[in-house]
Amino acid sequence: MLHYFEGLSYKEIADMMGFGHVRSARNLLYKAVNGLSSILKKYHGDLFVLIGLLFYSF
Repeated sequence: MLHYFEGLSYKEIADMMGFGHVRSARNLLYKAVNGLSSILKKYHGDLFVLIGLLFYSF
């Protein structure tokens, strides 16, 4: 969220989270994006159904 929505740099995130290296913040972001990607791939079909139901109900 800090990087994508708040627009903070890796350096700013590292400082905020108390990391000694910018690389640590970058690695954490990479792991988070990969984790979300895996979850989305796993529930790919279910997500389309849920999104369809949300739009259909409005």
